[in-house]
Amino acid sequence: MSSTNEKAMAKLSPKQWLLIVGVACSFAGTVGIGYFFTYYYQLGLEAFGFNDSQLGAIISAFSSCAVVCYLLGGPLADKVPSHLLIHASNLGCSILGIAVCTIPGFSAMRMIYLALGVVGVLFTSGSWMKVLVRIGTREQEGRVFGYYYMLIGIVSISTGLISSAIIAATSSVTGLRAMMALYIVMCVISSLILHFGDKENRGTIGDKASTFSLKMIPKVIKSPMMICLLITGMGLTMCTEATSYIQPLMNTYFLVPTAVIAFIITFANQGMRVVCAPLAGRITDKLHTATIPVQVAYLFFIGGLLLLFFVPWGPSTAFAVVIVILLLRGAFGIAQPARNSMISESRIPRVARGTAVGIFSAVMTIPDTFMYILGANILEKGGNTVGAYKNLILMFIGAALAFNVFLWIFMVLLKKQKAKEADEGVDPALEVM
Repeated sequence: MSSTNEKAMAKLSPKQWLLIVGVACSFAGTVGIGYFFTYYYQLGLEAFGFNDSQLGAIISAFSSCAVVCYLLGGPLADKVPSHLLIHASNLGCSILGIAVCTIPGFSAMRMIYLALGVVGVLFTSGSWMKVLVRIGTREQEGRVFGYYYMLIGIVSISTGLISSAIIAATSSVTGLRAMMALYIVMCVISSLILHFGDKENRGTIGDKASTFSLKMIPKVIKSPMMICLLITGMGLTMCTEATSYIQPLMNTYFLVPTAVIAFIITFANQGMRVVCAPLAGRITDKLHTATIPVQVAYLFFIGGLLLLFFVPWGPSTAFAVVIVILLLRGAFGIAQPARNSMISESRIPRVARGTAVGIFSAVMTIPDTFMYILGANILEKGGNTVGAYKNLILMFIGAALAFNVFLWIFMVLLKKQKAKEADEGVDPALEVM
C-alpha cells in the first residue's frame, strides 16, 4: 500500500469525529421528531388514541410532503450553505416538536406533520450529505457513514431507554413528551457543534465547481445502474414499515406491554444500527463495494418475515418476535450506510451528490405515502385478526423478493462497468470527483 493510500485510510481525526457527531445529532433529533410515529407506532396509537387509519393518514401526509421536499432538497443543498440549512431544520423541528407535546387532535397533527415534511426534509436531505462527504476522503467514506449511523444509534438509544422507563413509571403521554424534549436537545447540540466546530465551512455550499441546473437531474438518473439503485433503496425502506405493524401485533397477540415494546423498538432501531452500521462501513471499505452488505440486509429482511409468518403466535413465543424485529432493524442498519456508498458505485459525480441524494431519498420515501394506508386497510377489513396480519406479512415478503432482483441487476451492471474501466485505464475515484 502506498503512503498516499495509508494516509487516506488513516484513523479519523478528533475534528472529523466532532463533525460526525454534530451531523448525527441533527439526524437523530429531526428524524426522531419527523418519523416518530413510524418508529413508535404502538406508542402513537396509545398516547393519542388514534386508530390505524388515522395514524396511517398522518404518516402518509408527512411522507407525501417529504417526497417532494427530497427532490427539492438536493438542488437546494447545491445552492445554499449546508450549515445554514441544518440550523434552520434544527430550529423548525424543535418548534414543531413542542407542538406535538400539546397532544393535538387528528387534523392538527396532520398539519404539524405536513410542516415537518418541509423543515425536517427539505433543509437536510442534501445538506447532511454535503457535510459528511466533506469530512473525509473518498477512501474514508465507508467509515464516515458507518460511524455516522453508529453515533445516531448511540444518542437515539439513550433517548428511547430513558423514555421507556418514564412510560413504565408514568404514562405514554409523559414518555412521549420526554422523548420530544430529548430530540430537541439533540438539535441544539448539533447547531452548537457545527457553528463553533466548523467555522471555516459556515458559508460553504460544497465543491466550488458545484452549480445546479435542471440538466443535472436527467444526468443523475439516466443510467440503468442508478435506476436499479433507486428501486433497491425503495425496497429497503419497507423494513421500517414492517416493524411498525409488528408493534400492535406484539401488544394484541403476544401481550407485550407498550412500555416494553418501546424499549424493544428503541434497542432494535438504534442498538442494531450501532452494531451493524460501522460493520457495514468497514466491509464496504474492505471489499470496495456496498452491494454485499445490501444483499445481506435483504436476507435479514426476508428471513425475519418468514420467521414471523411461521412461528406460533402467543405470549410463550414473544421472544421470536423480538428476534424478528432485530433482524429487520439489523437489515436497515446495514443498508443505510451501504446504500449511500452505492451512489458512488453508480458513478455519480460528487458535485451532483446533493441532487442525487435528493432523488434517491424521494424514491425511498414513496412506499410510505401509501403503504401505511394500504396496511391499515388490510388490517381493518380483516378485523385485525391473525389472518389479516399474515396477509400483510406475505405482501411484505413478496415486495422484498421483487426489489431484491434489482440489486442483482445492479451487481451485474457494476461488474461490467468495472471491467470496462479496467480496459480503458480509467480511475473511478477520479471519475466521481
